[in-house]
Amino acid sequence: MYETGIHGTGKFAWAKAHYNMYPIDIIGQHIYLPPDAVNQWFDRYVNWYAGVVQSREPTVNKQIMVTEYGWEYNRELTGADRDAEERTLGQAVKDAGQFFTQHGAVQAACYFNLYDGPDTPWGLCRADLARRPAFANL
Repeated sequence: MYETGIHGTGKFAWAKAHYNMYPIDIIGQHIYLPPDAVNQWFDRYVNWYAGVVQSREPTVNKQIMVTEYGWEYNRELTGADRDAEERTLGQAVKDAGQFFTQHGAVQAACYFNLYDGPDTPWGLCRADLARRPAFANL
């Protein structure tokens, strides 16, 4: 993004010269990692993005917005297996929420998706709007 704006179009260089900052208000990031990777990898991803911004604009505090994160549910599971998966993913939602609220570089985070769609079994609620454990953990 910075390379294209600075070297490809020249627009970023103009903004930097006139306003002493690049024309980026916030950095958006989609994070889709395995549910057991929240504590291990979320910090690495956010710090990597924050580091890129900081290396380009060391005097400007720009925040990261996690524009999507979430986990896919297996619709084939039933009974105890489904309950176990929903508890595991519910814990991942809780862990991610705690991480985002505690990390100084994250301004906001949006979970994908509120309820399951025909092709998107990622919801905090099932297609019938029954709440999963993740709903309460968000």
